[in-house]
Amino acid sequence: TVYDLAHADIDRVLKVWQGLGYYTRARNMHATAKEIVDNHKGAFPRTYQELIKLKGIGDYTASAIAAFAFGEAVAAVDGNVYRIFARLFGIDTPIDTQKGKLELKVIANSMLDRENPGVYNQAIMDFGGTVCTPKRPNCFSCPVMQICSAFRNRKVDQYPVKSKTI
Repeated sequence: TVYDLAHADIDRVLKVWQGLGYYTRARNMHATAKEIVDNHKGAFPRTYQELIKLKGIGDYTASAIAAFAFGEAVAAVDGNVYRIFARLFGIDTPIDTQKGKLELKVIANSMLDRENPGVYNQAIMDFGGTVCTPKRPNCFSCPVMQICSAFRNRKVDQYPVKSKTI
């Protein structure tokens, strides 16, 4: 339980985690469990604004938990989502910059199905993993091919833009 993890000795947690790598994750989970027990009465936070404050939980994870677990209308923006919207709208702002991430997060939130955010987020991620893939996307089976800026301009392979490629 979250209580067991919060009260466990960190050396024991790391021993159980042994072999999984990314020991920072184990330390963050331990610290977060303590935070949840000490400041949230053992209840996992239910909103993006509360989740983002937890150690080791960034924007994507907070968004995904809020949308999938608690139905909060927030876009979970991963690499698939960056790629889809960069191609669809012809966004030239590099996705590996704060400006690019923010621009695409705003677009993703504007497109979000507010009634079904978890289903929508999953569908967008799956679409990026099956149709609008990084290499050799299946443009001819894409339902938005006709309005896709990258497809219309024959620049699918040029999106998303990364600062290293400029």
